[in-house]
Amino acid sequence: MGKNKKSIQYYLEKMVEMSDVIDTSDIFNESIIEVNILTTEKEYSHLLSNFREIDRNKEKFTIEINDLKFNFKVKN
Repeated sequence: MGKNKKSIQYYLEKMVEMSDVIDTSDIFNESIIEVNILTTEKEYSHLLSNFREIDRNKEKFTIEINDLKFNFKVKN
């Protein structure tokens, strides 16, 4: 059996949940938090294909939810 692939919507919802947990936490009141995700070129291209207004020639992009930044970059 192959892997059950989830849609990009599912993962964006999980990112929102992570952001909400951190945003409502008493521990990180004044913090700047960034999540760095290094991915393969294939995975990165697949991820980019789900978004319209992104410069597809760059090797990194950021999704910001509340004050939490998710930085995506192709690993070398």
